[in-house]
Amino acid sequence: MKSLTLQRGTFGELFNPKNNALTLSRFLLAVAVVCSHSFPLGGLSFGEPLARLSRGQVDAGSLAVDGFFILSGILITRSYESTKNFLSFAWRRALRILPALWASLALVAFVFAPLAWVHEHHTLASYWSISSDSPWHYLLSNALVSVNQWNIGHLLGATPFAKSGAVVAWNGSLWTLVYEVKCYVIVGILGLLGLLKRRRFVAGMALFFFVVNVAKIIAPTAAPILFPMSTYSTAWYFMFFLGSAIWLYRDVVPLDDRYAIAAFLLMLLTMRHRGFQVIGVPAFGYFLVWWITRLKVSAFEKLGDPSYGTYVYAFPIQMLLAEYGWNHLTSSSAANNSLYIGLSVLFAVLAGYLSWWILEKQAMKLKSFYPRFAKRFARTSALFDERP
Repeated sequence: MKSLTLQRGTFGELFNPKNNALTLSRFLLAVAVVCSHSFPLGGLSFGEPLARLSRGQVDAGSLAVDGFFILSGILITRSYESTKNFLSFAWRRALRILPALWASLALVAFVFAPLAWVHEHHTLASYWSISSDSPWHYLLSNALVSVNQWNIGHLLGATPFAKSGAVVAWNGSLWTLVYEVKCYVIVGILGLLGLLKRRRFVAGMALFFFVVNVAKIIAPTAAPILFPMSTYSTAWYFMFFLGSAIWLYRDVVPLDDRYAIAAFLLMLLTMRHRGFQVIGVPAFGYFLVWWITRLKVSAFEKLGDPSYGTYVYAFPIQMLLAEYGWNHLTSSSAANNSLYIGLSVLFAVLAGYLSWWILEKQAMKLKSFYPRFAKRFARTSALFDERP
């Protein structure tokens, strides 16, 4: 890693596609989600640290998901520019999202849920014939990103998460994927219509979602009537299209170490007081873009990209640990907290790396292939993409 000296320039000038901190940052964001989820899933004895620091404005998991969306905005827009047509873009997005999603669903249905069933019923005999919320329906109903069945056979009822009154879920992290995919669809449509080249239009979209998000915060009762979207969705759409706009304006977006320090201080200030969702989140977005550009850690790339796998496998791993009581292995609350978080991170990261090397990387080798019958449509879509 090179020593850090004062630098300034545009994002386009300073960002090195082959030597940056994108993969490392996505990995750290995924680990932050795992750590944050440990508190409700394991019933840990003290509150989530960032939630306490920010006085309930944000927790580490929510902030990490914001980070994922702004980085996705950069990466997905860049991906569309490189693929040149809608169909190839859609095929690559499907290859990146679906294989690990399907594997996580299968892992729950065929391994984790049976283990929980044996733990609760002392036999596996009736598991495969469950009539309500069956493992087969769990697989099929959740296979296309949108989650339609959270649990299998009314399991996990004794876990701290269930006792908290939350919806009992084997994988509560999956609900964000549908918003991610919606952003992919919007980018694909914009590219197909030639609007992705109109960067003012994309910047206007980011501004629109920012205004809607602020309106929902300022007037939570009236704003949803005018803009019938959830607060989560508008915040994530804002972050995604902010990232997209930053990429499209990379030749003029300034990156300066001094601005990054100011953005970080602004984050801390709004966390401790108020206004984090309005001021602190955009500041975090700027700081994150500076961070991935400024930090040169190409060596980390050689290990693979475990971030998505870590994210999609962590929640069921944590639920199974809690089901078997691994969240209170000792009489010490502090030791239990540390053990549960540590084991959650260890197993989730291990699953993420295994998923990358065994499944995700292999799936991405198919990115240049798509069905022959669709090639004609691909050529047609390219005509739209090439419009001035």
